[in-house]
Amino acid sequence: MKRTIQYVILLLLVIFFINPSWAFPGMTGNKSTAQPANNITQQDNNITESDQDIVLLIHLIEIDAVSMLSENKLYIRETLAFKNTGTMRFSGLLRTWVPGGADIINQAGLGEIAKTEMSTGEISGYLPVTRNGDIISWKDDIGTNTIAPLYVVEYTLPSKPEGMLNKARNYQKVFLYPALTKQPSMVQVKLTRSQGTNIVITDETGNSVLDSGSLREENNDVIYTWDMPRFKEINLSISEPAIAPSTIAIYALIGGLIILVLAYPVIRKKSERLRSIEEKLKNSLEKKPTAASPEEANEQEIPETTEDEKQVADDVDSTGILTEEQERQNNDLRIKLNELEKDYASGNMLDEEYEELRGSYLAQIEKINKMKERPG
Repeated sequence: MKRTIQYVILLLLVIFFINPSWAFPGMTGNKSTAQPANNITQQDNNITESDQDIVLLIHLIEIDAVSMLSENKLYIRETLAFKNTGTMRFSGLLRTWVPGGADIINQAGLGEIAKTEMSTGEISGYLPVTRNGDIISWKDDIGTNTIAPLYVVEYTLPSKPEGMLNKARNYQKVFLYPALTKQPSMVQVKLTRSQGTNIVITDETGNSVLDSGSLREENNDVIYTWDMPRFKEINLSISEPAIAPSTIAIYALIGGLIILVLAYPVIRKKSERLRSIEEKLKNSLEKKPTAASPEEANEQEIPETTEDEKQVADDVDSTGILTEEQERQNNDLRIKLNELEKDYASGNMLDEEYEELRGSYLAQIEKINKMKERPG
C-alpha cells in the first residue's frame, strides 16, 4: 500500500508543479503568499459544507484479478485525492460510487476508509462510511491551500466468469454521478492479471477508451492512465486465457467416445462380423447349417435342451417322419431365430447371449432337418 501511496504522491507533486494554483503555501518559493498566523483562526471559523470547490485530482483504481480467482472475486482498491480550491474550509461529505454487490473491507476494524496525508505517506486515521445504494460517503475536513489528503477504500466484488472457452469477468466504475460524485482530473487503472489475459475498456457509450490513454506494463501489472478524461464511467472486461490445446484435445476425445457409444448399435449392424453371421444364418435356413470348426465348437457351449425338445428329437429318431406338431415346433424355432437376429442387430443383446441362443436354435433345427432327410 505504501508503494501505491508514494506513486500517487509523485503524480500529485507533478500536477502541483505544472499548475501552481493547486500548490500549498511556499511551494512556489514566493513566501509572501503564506497566510499570517492570526488569519488561521479566522479561516478555521470560515467553514462551508458545500463541496462546489472540492475537486478530485486523481482517482487510482487497482484491480487484482488473480489473488481471489479461485473464489470468483475481484479485489479492488481505490485511492482518491481531493483538493479544496476555494477560500473557505470544507467540512462535509465526500462521495464515490462503488459497483453493486461490492463488499467493502472494514480496515483494521476501525472504519472503512483509510485517510493518508500526502506529506507523510502514513495513514492518519480511519473514517466510517455511509452507504446509500451504490454511493458511499464519509465526512471529513479539507482546508484551503493545503496538501490534498488521500482516501483509500478497499472492497471485493463477485465476478463469476462468463463463457467456457473464453472466460470473461467484468468490472464497472462510474465517476460522475449527478450531484453526488466528482469527475477526476486524472484516472489511472492498475490491473493485476494472468499472462495472456485480454483486456477491453469502454466508456458509457460502449466505445473503447484504450487509445485515449497511455499504457505501461510492470511484470504482471498493466497500467492505463488518462489525463483530463471525458468519459463518465468505464466498463472493463477481463478475458482469461482460452483453454489450452491439450485440454481441448481431452474434451474432443471424451466427446468422440460418447458419440461412439451412442452410434455403436448402428456401427455394429454394419460390421463385417455381423454380415458374416447373417450369411451363415441364411445358408443354414435355406440349405444346410454349416458345421462348426473344432475351435468354434470348443468356444461355444450349447445349452441343455428342454424336456419338450428332447421329446421332439426322440420322436424324430424313432420314426424319421415329422408329425404336424414337430413341423410347428420347427417353424417356431426359425421364427425365434429371426427375432434373435433382429434383437442382436438393434443392439439390445450382448454378444455372449446372442451366440449361446443362436447355437441352441441352430442345433435343434439341424437335428430336425437331418431326421427329415432320413428315409421313412
